[in-house]
Amino acid sequence: MRNDFFNGPLRDILTMQDTLNLEILKVPELDEFDEELDFVLEMIHYNQSHEFFEIMLMHLKNGVDEELGIKILDIIARLLCNNVHLSTFISGGFANMLPFSNKSYTDMIFEVLFVVTNLGPHCFEDEALCRSYGHMIKRNPSKALTLFGIFAEKFNEFESPWAFLDLLIHESKRFVGPELASNYSNLLASLCVRYPDYAEGRASHCWKKICSLLNEQDIGALRCIYSSLSAIAKVYKDGNLPIESIKGHLHIKELHRSILTLLAHLPLAGNISRDEDVLRSLCLLAERDEKATLVLMESSKDLTFASFLVDNAEKWMGRELPTNIDTLRLFLVVFQHSDLRNRISQAVAFTDFLKLVTEQENSKALSIVCTIIRRVEISLDLLARMSESGFLRVFFEISIEIGSHHSSLLLLDTLAQVGYTREYIKMCDLLYTLITKKDNYSELAAEVAIRLCTYSKCVLLFKRKKLDDFMRKNIDDPTLSNVAEVFLDAVGN
Repeated sequence: MRNDFFNGPLRDILTMQDTLNLEILKVPELDEFDEELDFVLEMIHYNQSHEFFEIMLMHLKNGVDEELGIKILDIIARLLCNNVHLSTFISGGFANMLPFSNKSYTDMIFEVLFVVTNLGPHCFEDEALCRSYGHMIKRNPSKALTLFGIFAEKFNEFESPWAFLDLLIHESKRFVGPELASNYSNLLASLCVRYPDYAEGRASHCWKKICSLLNEQDIGALRCIYSSLSAIAKVYKDGNLPIESIKGHLHIKELHRSILTLLAHLPLAGNISRDEDVLRSLCLLAERDEKATLVLMESSKDLTFASFLVDNAEKWMGRELPTNIDTLRLFLVVFQHSDLRNRISQAVAFTDFLKLVTEQENSKALSIVCTIIRRVEISLDLLARMSESGFLRVFFEISIEIGSHHSSLLLLDTLAQVGYTREYIKMCDLLYTLITKKDNYSELAAEVAIRLCTYSKCVLLFKRKKLDDFMRKNIDDPTLSNVAEVFLDAVGN
């Protein structure tokens, strides 16, 4: 009997003494209300949390003193750190009952939602709650953005995160100013880069919203914004470059690297790329920054931009970007477009470019230059320009100096088929030397000499050197037998 007493009525009495008196908490006007509220965290039982949330949130709905309302929300936020109470709060849909319309409670509601987002973010799959939260963003965009960031970390845990995260797009106008714009653009970029599903569904919207922030004046913020665009450009290639913003910002030294990084990931292309101010800025940058040259190279894979470069050859073709090797690399990308080759050769700067590359004074450079010339249509005008610019003189002098005979012979043979120029006279001396050596170059040199016999000055020089007599004497020599008789016929005619 005694045991039954202790296990029955007494146990109920003891239990009641250790739990919260919800009857008191139903009446804020009672003197005991404040004291009982102070004991909530210590006294509330798990099976009381549902009724407690109902009572407290109804008080907030009906209207209580602001100080008391803040105290209630603080207790709720701290109570939700317990997973059991949190589960009750979420399953009971109590988040929707928070007093969103009361601006005085904004900060405390954020505190409650921070806990919910960290420990039970699935409640934000409720569209009604998302709508209520949307009205709060304008009150404190910074805290709202922090909450979005916490939610974004758990993106893959949700079946439908879209209603909540789409508030980032719909309420984009709230996130302006240096710090907010930086954090906002970084968050959108992070979502796109980390989550392919998000990028597929929302990258285009993110791109437009971030581009709209480029009217910010703060340099640090602009760097972040361009970096965010660069990050998205790695996974989304269909964004329209903010060319007008880029045009203006290329004049700001502190933004050069950020803009170049963006253009490296999303090169200039199409009609939008035909902007003389942007091209001028990039070419000037390329003279001291190899990354700008890389941007020009990547962009030149697009036919429209490559054609624009040819139209503006004077801005880059004869300059070191930042070295003559880099200029050559850029030129070769443009030169891959076979339809542009003859236009390239007609550019006034073409001969300056040839001379620039030749001055590297190595056989590989001479070979590349020779190949370029042999792949364009050489007119008498171009031949004259190559001579007047000093390119032919420099090319042949360097080729003789470093012994790059193959390139000089090929170029000489190519040009001789077009017309005459004064540089041939000096090269006749080289031809004579190579032919009379009777080595690996003799036959090729003789073939070029035959080509030069088209011109009387060259024939006269060969005769003065008695090259015709040499050919007669060696007409049966295995090295020259294939060409000696042809040469003698050419000289005789």
